Amino acid sequence: MLAALTLIFVFEDTLRVKVRALVPEVVLPLCLALLSATILGLLCGGCPFRRRDK
Repeated sequence: MLAALTLIFVFEDTLRVKVRALVPEVVLPLCLALLSATILGLLCGGCPFRRRDK
């Protein structure tokens, strides 16, 4: 089920968008821009909750 939803997401969001962050302007498909923003958000949001071994 998750694979089917992922495929639908990728094939529906093929619009090219301009992304500008710390690097010069880059043109990517919308699905890659959203995926990279999600991964960065998860990494930044998960850092305070990371477990530390004693």
